[in-house]
Amino acid sequence: MLILVSALLACGNGEENVVDGHRVVISTFEDNSPQVVYYYNKAEGDRTKVAEEEYFPNGQLKLKGSYKNGQKHGTWTAWFDDGKKWSENEFAEGVNHGNSTVWFDNGVMRYSGQYNMGEKVGTWNYYNDRGEVVVSRNH
Repeated sequence: MLILVSALLACGNGEENVVDGHRVVISTFEDNSPQVVYYYNKAEGDRTKVAEEEYFPNGQLKLKGSYKNGQKHGTWTAWFDDGKKWSENEFAEGVNHGNSTVWFDNGVMRYSGQYNMGEKVGTWNYYNDRGEVVVSRNH
């Protein structure tokens, strides 16, 4: 029992942000560090996936997001292997819905816009790696 509790405590990276999930390491790297982690509903007998995390070999978080009814839902965030944010996208019912932002590896925004149930809407701005708008499109 003590070994199980110790193992669960050692795997805490990101766990504090999952409100209703039971952490399960799905795959590991050669050094046994987590590569893919799923979080499942804690209800007895319920194996509904509620969240997912992916990691780089260096231990840095690569991707994190949640599920609702088996589909992407809420904010999904991805990072470069150095920890800088790469993208942040909102989902509803498995499709892009809400803000979508992507950054260059230098931290400058690459593009941003919004989706409405999978369709681009409003103004989307595209930037060069110096942060200057190069294209602005209305959808």
